[in-house]
Amino acid sequence: MGRRVFIRCAACGHGEEFFLGVGTLFASLVVLQDYLPQNQREEIMALYRECAPDEAEFEERLFVCPSCHRLSGRLKVHLKPGGVTRFVSKFHCEDCGSQLIERTPLQIKKIPCSRCGAKNLKVEAGPSSR
Repeated sequence: MGRRVFIRCAACGHGEEFFLGVGTLFASLVVLQDYLPQNQREEIMALYRECAPDEAEFEERLFVCPSCHRLSGRLKVHLKPGGVTRFVSKFHCEDCGSQLIERTPLQIKKIPCSRCGAKNLKVEAGPSSR
């Protein structure tokens, strides 16, 4: 089951909600292919078809921009057909173009707010209804 994470800056009040992990939609990457980058969709799905069930990992993860500190929830895909990594998702910031870095909700507490710059982010987590 996935989980809901709400991240809010205690200084300015800016907040965002993310649904992370694996929810009921995640039984197959085929169901989620509309969430894949359009320019990589065919490549990803071809590799996915080569994977045994334990060689494909896909779930919503939390990412942060190292430059502007924007938070993003993205569908991370890791494909290892035959046990060899052949694809891992990489994402770029929609605001500044920097490559995003994966972080856990606990690690997010240490980064500055993307709005005010204060290092005072609070994380609330709970189960997701997705």
